[in-house]
Amino acid sequence: MTRELNVLVRGGVLRKDDKALLVADVARLERMVSQVRGDAG
Repeated sequence: MTRELNVLVRGGVLRKDDKALLVADVARLERMVSQVRGDAG
C-alpha cells in the first residue's frame, strides 16, 4: 500500500504534511475512483 500512496504523492494527488496524508487534488482523486469503479461520470 505504501508504494501506491507514494505514486499518488509523486503525481500530486496526495501530499504529506508532518504525519498527515492530505488530498491535494480532490477532483482528480474523484475521477480516478470513478474510473476504477466503472462509473459513467
